[in-house]
Amino acid sequence: EDEEEEEDEGNDKPSAVATLVEEKPTRAEPTPEEVKLQLLETCLLGAIRMVETLEAHMPLLIQQLGSKNNSDIQESVALFVTMHQFNIRSAQDGMRKMLVLIWSKEPSIKESVIEAYRTLYFSNNLSSLQISMNLVNLCKRMSLADLTSLEELVTECSRLDIFPSSVHKHLWHTFGTDRAVAMADRRSALNLLTMMASTDVSIISQPQSLALLTKVGLGCAELSGLSSAGQTVEVMQTVEAENGGRKKRGATKKNKKQNKDVDEEEEVEVQTSISTNEITAEGSSKRDWLMVRDACLAIQKVSMSKGNRNGYVTFIEKAVTILLSGFGTAETSWYGAAEQVINTIFVLSVDPEPTCTQLVRALCSKVFPTEEEESESESSSRQRSRFLSQLFFVVGQVALKMLLHVESVQSELKRKRAQRENAVVVKTASKQQTEQADSGSDSDAAGKKKSKSKKAKSAPVSAPASSIEEELCGGTAADEERETETLQWIADTTIVNKNFLGTFGPLLLKVLSSPDAFTDKILHKSVVMCLCKFMVVSSQFCEHNLQLLFTLLASSMLPSVRANIVICIGDLANRFPNLIEPWSEHIYGRLRDEDVSVRKHTLMVLTHLILNDMLKVKGQISDIALCLEDSESRIVDLTKLFFHELAKKGSNAIYNILPDTIGRLSRDATVTPEIFQRVCKFLVQFIEKDKQTESLIEKLCHRFYASEDLRHWRDIAYCLSLLNISEKGIKKLSEMSKSFLDKLHDEQIYESICQLIAKARKFAKPETKGAIDELEAKLNQKREEGVEQENTSVNASAVTLTAADKKLAKARAAAERDRIKAELTEKEKDKENVKPVKKTRKVAPKGKGRKKVVDSESSAESEDESFQKPPTRATRTAKPLKPTASANVTVNKSRAVVKPKKRVVSSEEESEVDELSCSEDELISA
Repeated sequence: EDEEEEEDEGNDKPSAVATLVEEKPTRAEPTPEEVKLQLLETCLLGAIRMVETLEAHMPLLIQQLGSKNNSDIQESVALFVTMHQFNIRSAQDGMRKMLVLIWSKEPSIKESVIEAYRTLYFSNNLSSLQISMNLVNLCKRMSLADLTSLEELVTECSRLDIFPSSVHKHLWHTFGTDRAVAMADRRSALNLLTMMASTDVSIISQPQSLALLTKVGLGCAELSGLSSAGQTVEVMQTVEAENGGRKKRGATKKNKKQNKDVDEEEEVEVQTSISTNEITAEGSSKRDWLMVRDACLAIQKVSMSKGNRNGYVTFIEKAVTILLSGFGTAETSWYGAAEQVINTIFVLSVDPEPTCTQLVRALCSKVFPTEEEESESESSSRQRSRFLSQLFFVVGQVALKMLLHVESVQSELKRKRAQRENAVVVKTASKQQTEQADSGSDSDAAGKKKSKSKKAKSAPVSAPASSIEEELCGGTAADEERETETLQWIADTTIVNKNFLGTFGPLLLKVLSSPDAFTDKILHKSVVMCLCKFMVVSSQFCEHNLQLLFTLLASSMLPSVRANIVICIGDLANRFPNLIEPWSEHIYGRLRDEDVSVRKHTLMVLTHLILNDMLKVKGQISDIALCLEDSESRIVDLTKLFFHELAKKGSNAIYNILPDTIGRLSRDATVTPEIFQRVCKFLVQFIEKDKQTESLIEKLCHRFYASEDLRHWRDIAYCLSLLNISEKGIKKLSEMSKSFLDKLHDEQIYESICQLIAKARKFAKPETKGAIDELEAKLNQKREEGVEQENTSVNASAVTLTAADKKLAKARAAAERDRIKAELTEKEKDKENVKPVKKTRKVAPKGKGRKKVVDSESSAESEDESFQKPPTRATRTAKPLKPTASANVTVNKSRAVVKPKKRVVSSEEESEVDELSCSEDELISA
């Protein structure tokens, strides 16, 4: 009972598990805040996955920008805009790639790009200051290639009046303020103003703008010329007011006086800056030469506008002074500034030759100082190399601009002559109308008789007028031809041959012919560029130095030099095509250069020359086709673009060069079968006409006869299999089947022909299928015969020795013969001590090395038996015998070694037999 009571009490107590379950709190329902957090977490995780997916597929999205479907391009543009608004980093790549579409010929695509950038960077909801800062930041991130597309975008937006007028003011303020502004921001603001000036020249052409451009652009080392930012704002307000409407000619005296004061103040300040900026090369290191370059580019925009001529003169003077002050600097940006300073001289000056002559003479005085100056200044070899490099760069640029100046003079003469001719024609026409009106009024008053006499008298008056006009036109044509010849003579014989610049020609060649004495790389680049520009100017200089130029192209170790030479050759081909035509093979050779930039520039030059009909399309175009397999994707894209544009010309260019291209690729040992097939597959897709397909079938089948190389046969058969054959093509293939029927024993050739027939069967008409079946049966029959003949020839060739095998066997037999002679010599020495025997003993081979002694009487009989008996199995499988000096050798006739019967073999003949038999048996055993 006590135990039962205890059990009952124990049952009343809860267990440990039950206690834990009861003590564990129940999970309460989530609060609204927790629900929001959970939803936010789910949303954010989904957004992260979305961003990762977009970034992973960014190359595919960028590829859609080049789609042929306009809707795909527009949807891609809209997607990149949305991604940019969500601050996805990879969207920047898409926006840069999208900028190229501003050059599209489709108006809808062009409008989509403009609207996309307007939404992101210069929307109407943004202030003018924000728009200007967005443009500056956008310009800073652009590469040189992207800046060209950005200029087109800004020009289009300016033409459509998308930018507010106050944007110019903020850009000028960013450029000219004396506050701490990064030089990159100043340059970007100036570049944007230059872009906008393409549609409105008054942005830069105003006197205040020129003054600011001179002070800041050319004096960027000292920005103290601007007393405060307020002065910049005042200048910009003036510019903005003048942008709204051009001032009328009848300006008030007060405005004239203000403009006069501004001009005088500008002239005084510029003269002061020229005198104070005579700094040395050390001081010029503080100068931003990129800013000088951009300032010169900006002022070139106002060359044709009627502005302040004093501002132009002072700008040129200060630019030349700054350029001379930086002569000898180690900064490579000096070259870009020097180029644009020289261009500005030729754009703004009426007579640029004296200014350029003074500039070159000033540089020469520093490069070639007098004895006193040389003793005072101690310059290192590196400094002298920099002097020479910069001198040659300036001389080459001046020579090139002189040529362009001569051509501009020629075009100006033509323009004025055309104006005079139009004026003469208009004057003659008005005079004739007046005379006709007078004659008409007189005829009404005098009557019919007088009108007839008046007309008769007026007829000879009009005849002299027309004859005078024809005489004038004939005279102008003669004058034009004479002027053209004179200007060409000046360019060929005067600019770089007899002129002041011609004195640098021998020095130029001396530096190039002494690479050990002049080892500086920058000097080498500058000298080669000067040589190229001299050759572009004069045909005589070009003809004398073409071999030197192509030698430098092949032997120069600097990729930049080779790339520059290739670009120069493109200009030479444009000016002197007959001189460059014999060297075209060397141009194509640079497509296999080890440097990527050289290959790309070569491809671009050849593309330009071929598409503009300045270089004939020949079989060497196969080198361009091989660029489809280049490791650089940009080169592959350019190559595809070249062939697509070549196919659009409509002259059947690809069809004409395809057979020669196939032949050259097939003979090229560096082209593997896989590369050949990929290249030919790309080229054959441009053959779409049935007549071209039929002609190609005939041309390719004829090439089966012209070659005996198996690989060439396989390549031709593969190209045939790529063609889209028609009903006439089947007939042509049946007619030309004799060219490849004897080659069907090869598996690849047979498969290629079968693929061509199978392709023809798919689209063949019912009446054509009979001819296809007949051709296919004929091919199968020839295939079986060819395979049998091939097996037979293989079996026969198994025992036929090739020339190389015979040569190897002959060498081995010679070595074996020398060893045997040495052994025989030792045996003969041993036999000298033995007394001779009356009977002659001869040893004949029998069995495996077994010797039998016979008498001389029975020797002939044994020889007959040995030759008449067929060789036994042991003889066929035995090793080559080693004959002694007086032994008769029994040779198996099946071994292709024949001996005459019943004759004693001499030692020399035995050696010859041993030579052949040994080599043969060794090869068979091997």
